Amino acid sequence: MAETWYHSIPDAERSRIEEHWVTLKMEMSEYWMNHHWLEKQKIWANKARFREGGHLRESPSEYVIRKMGLLSLVYSYSDTETIQAIMEEVLRSWTSIINPQYQKNYQRIPERSQMPRGISREIGPTSFST
Repeated sequence: MAETWYHSIPDAERSRIEEHWVTLKMEMSEYWMNHHWLEKQKIWANKARFREGGHLRESPSEYVIRKMGLLSLVYSYSDTETIQAIMEEVLRSWTSIINPQYQKNYQRIPERSQMPRGISREIGPTSFST
C-alpha cells in the first residue's frame, strides 16, 4: 500500500520531497495520517480502559502513562482536561488515592497512582465507576 502510494507520486515531485527527510515525513503524514486516521485514534484513546485486552497485567501507573500518551497524540488538552479525561475512566477506589481536585499537573499522576501494596492486584477490570 505504501509502496503504491510512493510510486504514484510524479518523479519530479518525488525527487523534491526526497531531498529532506522532514519534507518526506510531512508528505507521508498528510497522506496516511488524515482526518479518518485521526478520528480512529481519538476513538481508540477515548476507549482505553484499565487492564483491557493486551494490558491485563498493567499497574495503575502504567495505565495512566498509557492513557496520557494516547490522549496527547490526538488532543491538545490542558493539564486539567487531561486529568479529567483520565479520571473519567478509572476505578472508583482510585479517587481516594488520586484526587483530581488537587492535581494541577497531569505529569505527576503516575507517581500518585502507586496503589498501596496488594490493592492493585485486587482490583479488576470490571470495577469501573461508569
